[in-house]
Amino acid sequence: MLPSHFTLPQSRDAGPDVLVSPASVCLSSLLRLLDGIAESLLGLYADRGQLAVFNKADKSPLTRADKLSHDQLLDGLRKLAVGIPLISEESAESELQRRREWPVCWMVDPLDGTREFLDGTDAFSVNVALIVNGRPVLGVVTVPCQDCHFMGVVGQGAYRIQLGGLIDDAQRLHCRSFDPRSPLVMLASARHRESMVSALKESIEGAMNHPTIRQNQGSALKFCDLVLGKADVYPRTTPCYEWDVAAGDALVSAAGGAVVDFEGRPLRYNNRDTLLAPPFIAQADRAIRYDEALR
Repeated sequence: MLPSHFTLPQSRDAGPDVLVSPASVCLSSLLRLLDGIAESLLGLYADRGQLAVFNKADKSPLTRADKLSHDQLLDGLRKLAVGIPLISEESAESELQRRREWPVCWMVDPLDGTREFLDGTDAFSVNVALIVNGRPVLGVVTVPCQDCHFMGVVGQGAYRIQLGGLIDDAQRLHCRSFDPRSPLVMLASARHRESMVSALKESIEGAMNHPTIRQNQGSALKFCDLVLGKADVYPRTTPCYEWDVAAGDALVSAAGGAVVDFEGRPLRYNNRDTLLAPPFIAQADRAIRYDEALR
């Protein structure tokens, strides 16, 4: 059963006898915050044709929906967990100058899948992860158009909760094990370069000597498909940022899977000079060495 509060692990940088402050996060309050953001996004989504679109320096789109979600997360998380700083896709560079000094932080993508949002595909989400000592220990992927949250608490399980629902009604989720009787399902984005996706698929298929089929899914919903038991693996070599991955990493890890780099090592967050994520493999069955097949 999903607990009402998440107790933060000790931070090594704070000393062996000192807990980070606050000592716990109320999960119900976190879900209510995300309920409100989902409602706001759905209102803008219904009228998305009227939204002004700006291009950021990396040419990715920015809308009022991104900014609204960022502002609500910034305000809500500060009230929920006083003293824990936030790394967001929409944070100003000046706000992140000291981020490497933060052993504990929130890492969020206020609107993952802005292009999907604008295109009306329903495949967008709000991603929130809590990072302690470089690893995500708590992650939520809120999917407004599916009317639900996907929450992973590492060591305590992964769950699906309806928007506005109670923690007591959370549905436990598990990644599936490899089934030699069925084709492997590899997740990808329809926007990913076809030649690269085909090469990844052929590498897995050849190394495992097992039929592999491609299934397209948008944004962080790929991680959700893994914990729903709908797919086996999601390899990614195209550039993305740590806030695109952190919540999904916590979710998949909590559901019994793993997210690793192409050397088979767990990803580290807020641990390098760049916030670009390395190529990674999210996998349902953590015993399968996809990294060796793809290296």
